[in-house]
Amino acid sequence: MSKESRIGYSIGIGYPPDWGEHTVSLRAAEETVLAPGMAFHVILGMWSDDWGYELSEPVLVTDSGAERLTHQPQELIVID
Repeated sequence: MSKESRIGYSIGIGYPPDWGEHTVSLRAAEETVLAPGMAFHVILGMWSDDWGYELSEPVLVTDSGAERLTHQPQELIVID
């Protein structure tokens, strides 16, 4: 499987979501250098004919990696 579309986009007062792709996007072709203080909405998903999986979470770029901006449990919820 491959994912051609973006997996996240910048968020915050300086980067409101924009359907015109005028923000920083997390995708293979993005050339913007990530720096501490940047925040992103990461949203990943895979779907098939009879199942699907989606992850959505805000993260902050830090000097040492990324910090989750939510305290929700990271667990798989199955809806039948």
